Amino acid sequence: MTPRTILIPTYIGHLAPVTTLAASIREHCGNDVDIVLVIGAADRPAFEELARERSCRLLEIEDLIFNYTGRRIEGNRLLSVVDRFRFQTMKKLLGVASLSGDVFIMDSETIVTRNLTPIFEAGIAETSVVYSERPWKTMNFSLTTDVHDECCELLEPQPYWYFESFNWLYSSDVVRDMLEHLRSKHGIEWVFRPRPLFECQLYFQYAHSRGAGYRFITAHDVLATHFGQDRAASLLRAIYASPLAAFGVNFLFFVLFLSSVHANCTDEGGVQGGSPCTSVL
Repeated sequence: MTPRTILIPTYIGHLAPVTTLAASIREHCGNDVDIVLVIGAADRPAFEELARERSCRLLEIEDLIFNYTGRRIEGNRLLSVVDRFRFQTMKKLLGVASLSGDVFIMDSETIVTRNLTPIFEAGIAETSVVYSERPWKTMNFSLTTDVHDECCELLEPQPYWYFESFNWLYSSDVVRDMLEHLRSKHGIEWVFRPRPLFECQLYFQYAHSRGAGYRFITAHDVLATHFGQDRAASLLRAIYASPLAAFGVNFLFFVLFLSSVHANCTDEGGVQGGSPCTSVL
C-alpha cells in the first residue's frame, strides 16, 4: 500500500494543540496513517510520551539539515540565522523529502474531523491549486512581495502567486526533485538566507513549471464560475488597485465562499484549523 503520512512541524510551545491533533487523527484514521512530527532536538524529551501514546515518529530538524547540507546546526541557532518562515519551510520540505509517497502537512492547531483515506487515495491528481497573476511591479512592498521575489530568485521569474488556496498535500518525489534542483543551482547556501520563504509558494511554483499532476486553476476561473468572466475580471482589477492587493483574492474567497470554494488541500473534506481541506469546485 502507498504510504499515508501526516507531517506536523511543531515545537514545545505547541505541545498541547499537537497532542489534541494527534488524538483526532487516531480517532478518525486509526493506524491507517503515519504521524511524523518535525521538532528540534532540544524538544525531544517533551514529545516522547506523545510519540509513544499516539505512535508518532519524531524527526529532528538538526538531522534533516545535516543530511541535506552536511552542516550540523542546533535548531534554535538556525532560527536565529534565518527568518522564522524559512525555518518552518525547511522543517516541512526536508521532512517531506525524507519520506515517501504523498505527504499531508498539518499545522499544530489543526483538528481532523473524519477519516482522511479519500485524500490519500485521490492523491495530487485530485488536489486543486488556485493561483493568480499579480501586478507585482505596482504592488507595495509586503511579506507577500518579498516571498514572491525570493521564490523567483531561487527558481525563475514568473508572475504567479500560488497561495490563493491552502494546499498541503505534497508529492515527496516532487519535493526531492526541487531540492536537488535548488542545490545544483545555489549550492546549500540558499537554506541559510535570511529572507522569508513560504514552502507552498516555492513548491507549487516548481510543481506548476514542471507539469506536476495537480489541478492548477486560476483565481479568475474560480470567480468566473460564480460571477461570469466580466465580473471576475472587474473584481480582480479592483483588488489589485487597492491596499488589499497583497492578500485580497485569498480574503475574497474566504468571505464569499466561507471555505466551501476557498480551495484547501484536496477536493475532499475533513480537516479544520491550520490546514483546512474542502472543495475548490
